[in-house]
Amino acid sequence: MATSGKVLEQNKNIEEDISLLLLPYIINIPPVRRKGAWKPSRAEFRDGFVMNAPTDAEVQPILAERRNKLLNLGVTFQPVVIYCGDAVGTITKTYVVYEDVLYEFRSLTKAADVAFKLFHATGAQYPQESYDVWLLVQIALYDLHTQFDHQSASLKQILVDLDFKNKIK
Repeated sequence: MATSGKVLEQNKNIEEDISLLLLPYIINIPPVRRKGAWKPSRAEFRDGFVMNAPTDAEVQPILAERRNKLLNLGVTFQPVVIYCGDAVGTITKTYVVYEDVLYEFRSLTKAADVAFKLFHATGAQYPQESYDVWLLVQIALYDLHTQFDHQSASLKQILVDLDFKNKIK
C-alpha cells in the first residue's frame, strides 16, 4: 500500500513538472518593436523560465554561460530555476539560483514556487526573455495583479484560451 502511494505521488510530481516545462511552449514569443532590441529564441524563452543541466556537474558552466550572455546583452541576471536530469521522469536535483547561491528543492514545482515568491519579495523583475511565462504563472496560478504588469497580446490570448478571460487587464 505504501509503495502504491509513493508511485502515485511520483506520477503527480511528473505531471506537474511536465505542465510547468510546457508553459513556455503554449505562449507565442512577443514581437520586438524596438530596432536592435534582443528577440529571444524559443530556447532562450524556455531557459528564462526553467533551465536544464543534464548532470549536476554541468550546472555551474551552464549558469556561467547564461550570466555572460546576459551581461553581453546588458540584461541583469535574475533568479532562475534549473534542474538536473536527461528527462522529466529522471530529474535528480532542482535548484533556484539567487545572487550566485544555489538553493536545492525537492521538486521542480516547489523550486518554481520559491522563485516566483523571490521575484515578489525582493522586487526583482522577471527575466526579460520569459516575462510572459512568469506573468502567466502570476495571473493564472496565484491570481495576483500588480500595477507593473504588462500583458502582451500573446499572454492575453492564452488567458482567453485557458478560460481566464476575467483576469485580463
